[in-house]
Amino acid sequence: MKRFLDSVGRDISVFTDIFDSINDLVFLMEVDGDSFRYVYVNKTAARVLNIDEIVGRVIEDVVPKKLSEILIPEYKKVIDRQESAEFETHNGTFIGETSLNPILTKDGYARYVLAIVRDVTDRRRKEMELKETKRKLIESEQRYKSLFDNHPDAIISLDLKGDYMSGNKTREEMTGYSMEELLGKSFVGFVEPEDLEKTLNHFNKTIINKEAQRYEIRLKHKMGHRIDVSVMCIPIIVDEQVVVIHEVAKDITQQKRDQEQLIETKEELEMFWNYSVDPIFLFSNGKILKVNPAFEKLLGYTENEVVENDHLIIPSDMKSELMFIESKILEGKPIVNYETKRTTKSGEQLDIIASYTPVRDEKGQIVGATAFFKNVTDRIKAERKLQKSEEKFRLITENVFDIVKLINPSGMVEYVSPSNEKLLGFHHSEYVGQPFTTHIHPEDKPVLEKEFKDLVKENKPTSIEYRTLHEEGHWVWLEATTTAIVEDGEVKQFVTIARDITDRKKFQGELAKMAFYDFLTGLPNRRTFDDKLDMAIHQANRSQKKVAVMMLDGRDFKQVNDTFGHDAGDAVIKELANRIKSCLRPTDTVARFGGDEMAVIIPEIDSIDIVEEVADRIIKSLDRPLYYKNHEIKLGAGIGISIYPDHSIHKNHLIKYADTALYEAKELDHSHYRFYK
Repeated sequence: MKRFLDSVGRDISVFTDIFDSINDLVFLMEVDGDSFRYVYVNKTAARVLNIDEIVGRVIEDVVPKKLSEILIPEYKKVIDRQESAEFETHNGTFIGETSLNPILTKDGYARYVLAIVRDVTDRRRKEMELKETKRKLIESEQRYKSLFDNHPDAIISLDLKGDYMSGNKTREEMTGYSMEELLGKSFVGFVEPEDLEKTLNHFNKTIINKEAQRYEIRLKHKMGHRIDVSVMCIPIIVDEQVVVIHEVAKDITQQKRDQEQLIETKEELEMFWNYSVDPIFLFSNGKILKVNPAFEKLLGYTENEVVENDHLIIPSDMKSELMFIESKILEGKPIVNYETKRTTKSGEQLDIIASYTPVRDEKGQIVGATAFFKNVTDRIKAERKLQKSEEKFRLITENVFDIVKLINPSGMVEYVSPSNEKLLGFHHSEYVGQPFTTHIHPEDKPVLEKEFKDLVKENKPTSIEYRTLHEEGHWVWLEATTTAIVEDGEVKQFVTIARDITDRKKFQGELAKMAFYDFLTGLPNRRTFDDKLDMAIHQANRSQKKVAVMMLDGRDFKQVNDTFGHDAGDAVIKELANRIKSCLRPTDTVARFGGDEMAVIIPEIDSIDIVEEVADRIIKSLDRPLYYKNHEIKLGAGIGISIYPDHSIHKNHLIKYADTALYEAKELDHSHYRFYK
């Protein structure tokens, strides 16, 4: 130390007392070749380093190698530049903020460095903890904001007056109004007038009861149309007080339209609906939506009367059967030949055989059901009279249109009414003395045999639908009710009354199919195509594969219609459909959009080569002409192709781009395909 004082030419010993009294670590270092030697350390430094006789030793002998490799270059910079420097050092448990200052000797050379090290471990730790707290807070805010902004349902915040405070993007898309247009305005002005009282009631209940409220209302869209929404009104409570209201709104307009879809009938069904002798009606969620004229005629009520109160026709002691019917429909199970009673407007009770068939939307969801009533009041009365008089029985059976059979307990037919020949072509003698399953469809025989065994055992009337052979070779659907004839407590015979329901079965099938398939070709229509494309895109996202969309248009289709007529045009469309379908995989979909325009979905593709192979097969399949009524009709088609997700991730864009490519393909003078560019 004395040598240092002599060399610098000043007396700084007075500072050593000061250095020893501070909490920072103080070192005076002297240049020693490529290293630095300790000339002085204060008491704090000596205590922290806890090494005996530090003074006189070089850095490498005092501190760990890694730390010395950091310190020595820093010291050298200070000596070389004769400038102060600051830096931080870490050893895992200690963080030091170091300040280096060069000290010049009398001759002007920097031979010494004064190092002051401040322990900033706690400060840095607190800074890091504060930084981590801020990071978590920001992350939490970002998570909430992401949930708020990206939620598929509309989310809005309202103050306790009902004024808009904030909302997510879905809200803007749902209503057409930007958040800037809504801020500070009351929700009252955006609710349809007829729903305003209900909305205010639920809003106030949320605040008063501090409980969430769920309800459905109609809102005004900016473009002028109405949207149906399901709302969950949620109170945000702070210190036991409601401070904000959050509303989560789901657009259910399509769901409402699905219900309305049940009352929209096709032209080809109108005649059956209007002129059927049996009552038919549509219902959804336990409510009657529409009835046919036969319903009004039989029961005496107008459509408006039963739509407003469908319980009018149900006897008071049979209300519980509605729960049974609704549960079966929701399970997707049809109810066939359900025996019940219904009350007319005049108060008369009718015996009814009811059949219910679930109706599904394009997504396969059950949205309601069709119901058919058969008034069997007269038949029931006739059956009762039959038990009293065989002669009256024969008189009645020989003059009804339904088929009546008498079957003995062994299952052999003893009598068949003449009406059998009118309905099935076979003379009634064809059945007498034969098993009751004669001419029954093979698939239906086991069911009928089981029903007969149960009837023999329990003597309870049974009703069933089955197919039986017509003399001309086709199958006829019958609805049959069988009842035991009991004399003196013993079953003597069984009487079966069967009615032709072929038209009804066909109508039920058409009801379920016509909404989703093209009438001419039997191919899926545009609605079904859209659903299948949605599913293909969803699957592609999961499997990381691609989806191809093809748009096809026949060549010279208008010329075919003009030259050979529309029947020929229909034949060409059906042939196009069949040939395209034959070129596809089982997982692919071909749909008809209209005219000779068709579309194909090729899902789960790993390579564009697969798409090209399919397109080549289709083009090649159309090289062969169609022969129609001795006329050769040349076929062909242009094909436009788009790829998901290469060209777009949006369904509508994929169809549009494939259509654009189709126009390019059709500009060629022969059948060809083009990918969208």
